[in-house]
Amino acid sequence: MKRIVPMIDARGLDDDKAVYFPDTEAEPGPFALHTEDGQILPGQVSTSMNSEPGVPVKLTVTFTVDGDKITVQGDK
Repeated sequence: MKRIVPMIDARGLDDDKAVYFPDTEAEPGPFALHTEDGQILPGQVSTSMNSEPGVPVKLTVTFTVDGDKITVQGDK
């Protein structure tokens, strides 16, 4: 889990694809779950952490399950 880095769309008029650069002056973004290679897990809607004395920290991550990027596998 790490913070999302706010990005600036810096594409030129002749660019076919978007070109993004980190916005070093923006406030830090929210937290998101990432893969080991740094990619944000798709479909994340929100994350929240709750910490109370004497109780393990509770992390809640909400995903949009759309059947395309996020699917549920397991029991048939």
